[in-house]
Amino acid sequence: MNNKLLSGGGIADLAADFEFRVMAAIHKKVDTLYSGLITMNITPFEKIVIFPSLYVPGSYQDAWDASLGWGEWDAGNEETKIYSVKDDGKYEGYLYFNEDNTELKFTKVPAWEEDNTIGDPDASGTSGTLQIGAWGGNNIKTDVGPGYILVKADLEGLTSSFTLTDWGLIGDATAGGWDADENMTYDPVSDTWSITTDLVVGTVKFRANDDWAINYGDPLGNGRLAQDGANIPIAEAGNYTITLDLSEAIYTYTVVKN
Repeated sequence: MNNKLLSGGGIADLAADFEFRVMAAIHKKVDTLYSGLITMNITPFEKIVIFPSLYVPGSYQDAWDASLGWGEWDAGNEETKIYSVKDDGKYEGYLYFNEDNTELKFTKVPAWEEDNTIGDPDASGTSGTLQIGAWGGNNIKTDVGPGYILVKADLEGLTSSFTLTDWGLIGDATAGGWDADENMTYDPVSDTWSITTDLVVGTVKFRANDDWAINYGDPLGNGRLAQDGANIPIAEAGNYTITLDLSEAIYTYTVVKN
């Protein structure tokens, strides 16, 4: 039913009137009968898409948040995954490495299986190349932490990369305009970045490391972020709390006026 509503023009989380009728057909030589129209006000829900993912077991998992009771090298941890949104063999996601040096592997399934484990074919663990199967070869080793890391894995090109990120808010709605970021704060418990700040009428974006190489805007105005997406409008001056959530396959944000 929800799929029918969405394909018929309904918008997720927006209530609308829909008309229904019952059709009765018993044979092609007998006229089809229709009931009168019934109108119902229904709110469709967003269709949940399960994106292909890679699990990322490693030495960092037990240090993420002690209250969660996580253990390291847990291939079944559903919270430490990266995703292939385009289902093209290229995966990415953000993970928090709370240590200077992290060792990890990727697994295609939430378990340790020889053919589905991915590591580094080089003994150094730092080659940036990947080996699929045979338990993945060696552990992948990184020294970019501690911090919030953009993790990428390309199973077609057999490469991986790790980029330390620190997030800020920028735009002509901020005090610094387009010349300087306002630094956001990371909370490892909620796994989100946030800032409370005064804004004027204008627009904002999110960017990492005071640079435009990694920046997110909202191309559709629906709270979903994309690389190089459109500026996010601020329609009214005031004090705002803005939250950035990069923990799922689709990156999102909220803007709340205090």
